[in-house]
Amino acid sequence: IQSAVNVRGSLRTADEADLIRRLAYKDSMTGLNNRLALVRDQERLIEQKTGCVGIVQMDINNLKTINDQYGHEEGDRLILRAAKAITSAFDGMGESYRVGGDEFVTLITHKSCGATSEECLQRLMTACDEQNEGQGHLLSIALGFAVYDAAKGDRFYDLVRIADMRMYENKRAMKA
Repeated sequence: IQSAVNVRGSLRTADEADLIRRLAYKDSMTGLNNRLALVRDQERLIEQKTGCVGIVQMDINNLKTINDQYGHEEGDRLILRAAKAITSAFDGMGESYRVGGDEFVTLITHKSCGATSEECLQRLMTACDEQNEGQGHLLSIALGFAVYDAAKGDRFYDLVRIADMRMYENKRAMKA
């Protein structure tokens, strides 16, 4: 009986540790990885010092307007649709993260890390179109893309800033 209690106790501890890990690294609304998971994964990629990573920075367009005019519940629905579109667009290519209210990042670590910004944008636009079917508020997501290549001596966080800058350029172009 004592060994059964010990086994059961350690299983409970393992289950609790798994729950704590999930709570620490997952966004509770979307189920995507969160900012803490992104930092962890970026550090792992930097430590590897090999390979390339496509960095996709994304931001929902007009979320503030939706929140202000229709309420945060409607804004939350838009965030959930964005998470589904991002998951669909980049499925199998890497990991996606919700890093802020309407901000998302995907790290493309699959062999497709050399994808172009146009390819990523097209995949995301197609996924947004699918999420917009039968919906009242259209989902639109600005995207910025950069490729980190450790072999070229790139500095990871410089490429993160470039992807972010390109996302804001895309956002301005979409509003024009």
